[in-house]
Amino acid sequence: METGRLKLGVIAVVGLLAPLWWTWAVSQLTYAVYLASGSPKRPTQFLLWASIYAPAFILGLVTGAIVGILSAAAPLKGWLVFFGSLVLGAIALGAFFGALAEYLAALFGSPGNWFFFVGSMLWPGVAYVRKRAV
Repeated sequence: METGRLKLGVIAVVGLLAPLWWTWAVSQLTYAVYLASGSPKRPTQFLLWASIYAPAFILGLVTGAIVGILSAAAPLKGWLVFFGSLVLGAIALGAFFGALAEYLAALFGSPGNWFFFVGSMLWPGVAYVRKRAV
């Protein structure tokens, strides 16, 4: 039981810090794709998808896999802990910067962030459904 609490604690810390590390990681991936594409002055629609939404989704899949593995006994609970602590971290950052409403609106208004959220939920969601089916 103690190991389960420790794993949920790790998931909570990763979620609290997610607004910091995921912003950095997605921006690095986006920049790498942009440079690899030849740095066009007028990017195409495909480049938009490949450089912004795909890295956010892939990072979400990796995050979801980590959350799903750490919370294998209750994958959906693990994702809810992750997402809840992510929201708390975002609220803390918004309050720190003095623009809570604007920060939360930007967080939940960005399509790239939604790609991350959905990607992060896939592994735990599928694991939960598979567990319920057995």
